[in-house]
Amino acid sequence: MLKYREPQLNGLLDSLNRRLSIKHRLTVDSLNWSTLSHHIHGALVLEDKVKERRIKDGFAWFWQTASKRYRDETAHAEYNSIKHGLRASSGGSTLRVGLQPDPETPAPPESMMTVMASDYGSHFLEAERIGSDKLSFGVKSRSANWHPQALITCIQLCSFTIYNLKTFLLSGLGFDVTKMQFQWPADLSLFKPEWTVRLPGYSSTSFGPVIDENELWFPTVEDISGSYDIESETSEDGEPSDGSDEDDGTEAANEGTI
Repeated sequence: MLKYREPQLNGLLDSLNRRLSIKHRLTVDSLNWSTLSHHIHGALVLEDKVKERRIKDGFAWFWQTASKRYRDETAHAEYNSIKHGLRASSGGSTLRVGLQPDPETPAPPESMMTVMASDYGSHFLEAERIGSDKLSFGVKSRSANWHPQALITCIQLCSFTIYNLKTFLLSGLGFDVTKMQFQWPADLSLFKPEWTVRLPGYSSTSFGPVIDENELWFPTVEDISGSYDIESETSEDGEPSDGSDEDDGTEAANEGTI
């Protein structure tokens, strides 16, 4: 766990979601979210077998759903913006659209339709590659709306998951399983309905300038590296670095360039 990299984790989660073969040391014939949850909660034995199965299946469903929802493009960009302090701000957003009578007249209020709306969310910037060029990108603004109840429930289920994983690992180290406990929500319906509440319409949107790559000049790696070589030949006061006193009329045109 201390040495894995993000692509390796993503590969593992993708394999679990697609039910691909994974090398493991667990005593299960086929490894997927369901068999993984039943194995981790193997020491959880209740008199009510229906409730026991609902708990084990509920955690399997939660892990699978979370592994998809929190790895999409918007969630990844939002997380990085918050973590690295990239001018992310909080607050929901509303997007409404309507048909204009003509291109010069705004759409009347009665024709507007709400596409997305929430009092909770975030706003952040994200880079967008221009065309197929690997060195050039533009910046667009993205807004993502949140559902508070869904976030609260998710955090609760994450807490139960961490506690149960600790119990499972301790049992593997030889601790007395009979003295260990597992945790789950008192209301088992939290495994699905409330946590899957989605905002009406879209949950995120982005805005940015439309850039026609055919109108741009894309520098190569050599162009960028060469620009540093050219600037290094110019002294700080704009004169040639060889000390020449000749005035060619440029008058330190490159002064201040970084």
